[in-house]
Amino acid sequence: MAYSVSKLKTKAQCDELIAKVQKQKADLQFEQTSVNHQQGNFSGNNSEVEIELQSINTEITGVNTIVATLPEGKTKDNYLKKQASLVHRQLVLEGKIEDYGSIAQLQNEFEIAQLALQIAEADKFLAELQTRKAELPS
Repeated sequence: MAYSVSKLKTKAQCDELIAKVQKQKADLQFEQTSVNHQQGNFSGNNSEVEIELQSINTEITGVNTIVATLPEGKTKDNYLKKQASLVHRQLVLEGKIEDYGSIAQLQNEFEIAQLALQIAEADKFLAELQTRKAELPS
């Protein structure tokens, strides 16, 4: 897109707009860094969570087997509490897998692409502003 920078009549106007666009660009770059960091966490976190979930599932199976064989009493009550705690942890981990799942990762990739385009457009606009500023008399 060609910008109508010819409407700027003074170097001060150019400087003012350049400063604003540079600030916006810096904000976009900061956001891009943050989103890129998130993207790196998706793959690592997801596999770690899946491994932990497999471990919890195995532990739940073992506790279920023990609970089924125990007579009523304090020991069985303790294992039932442990079972409830493991089931809760299982639900938390399943929620994390959804958070780090394919859809979330794709949305993050889309956001990265959008930010890259916005930064490129800011660079283009800054170049046009600098050119216009150079054309203006002191």
